[in-house]
Amino acid sequence: SITTQAGMRNWYQTWIRFENTLWLHDTVSGQNISDETRGNIVLFGAGYTRDQRKNLMNAGIGYTGVVEGEIAGPWISWSDAFYRLTIDIRGYSSFFKSKIICASALFAGYVKQYGTGKNVPPQELFRVGEGGVRALRGYDDESIIKQPGIAGGGKIALILNPVEATFPIYRMLKGALFLD
Repeated sequence: SITTQAGMRNWYQTWIRFENTLWLHDTVSGQNISDETRGNIVLFGAGYTRDQRKNLMNAGIGYTGVVEGEIAGPWISWSDAFYRLTIDIRGYSSFFKSKIICASALFAGYVKQYGTGKNVPPQELFRVGEGGVRALRGYDDESIIKQPGIAGGGKIALILNPVEATFPIYRMLKGALFLD
């Protein structure tokens, strides 16, 4: 991975990832996953981040945005072939001399196989919860998927975090109210 900073608020990143998925097995049955749904992944990615927040600990008024694109398997016959596009935008407003910070966020993504690719590998699909796009606060991750123990996911993701407000409790200790 290579990250380049262009000014105080802009970052560009490129990365290459190789993943050998031949060792994967189904967590429920303990059997190896069939050859039709597994393969190697050679992935190339690029992203741009713009951060206009006041600072990381006290966002104040501002926004941050991340746009990323990834392509797996171009010109490589032994790699799964898919592409993924994502955008993550977050906005912040402050009230009462920056004591209360209100935030909202939007994540959108799309992943699709191309060419001779059979499927998008299950671990590359969008998921909500731990290890996924966003944690769904107030719910156990197992309660939001169809079959416990199996990593479900989808090809399209749209997650809107309508409102979050943080407020001071005592010195550095802060509280939060949110609606997901």
